[in-house]
Amino acid sequence: MNERRDTGPAGAGAAPPFLTESQIRKLRIAVIAMGAVLLLGFAVVIGRIVQLMSRVPSAADAIAVPPSVQAPSEIKLALPQGAVVRTLSLAGNRLAVHFESPSASGVAIVDLATGRTVHTIEFVGAAR
Repeated sequence: MNERRDTGPAGAGAAPPFLTESQIRKLRIAVIAMGAVLLLGFAVVIGRIVQLMSRVPSAADAIAVPPSVQAPSEIKLALPQGAVVRTLSLAGNRLAVHFESPSASGVAIVDLATGRTVHTIEFVGAAR
């Protein structure tokens, strides 16, 4: 029996390598380049997140009243007799006023730009 014994990678009877030296070198370069692209991509994403989070909102971002509409300096809201204001809620240029009175309760929505009451919602109890 004529057996071939492997004497190691540099030995005379070594089996041929799976990849050649030039293929291994090209593979290393490709892996390093792909890793660099991944790191660069992560850095760009993190940088953009930091930029958006640290951005100071400008006056243009705020809800602006058109220049042709002058906001009134005093707004009067007609509520039922004996009404008590429970809560106020502001959203943009609208103010919601939750009120309760002996005769009715509800919400009045006021446009702060014009001073007009846009909607009045009255809560009606169940009929007995």
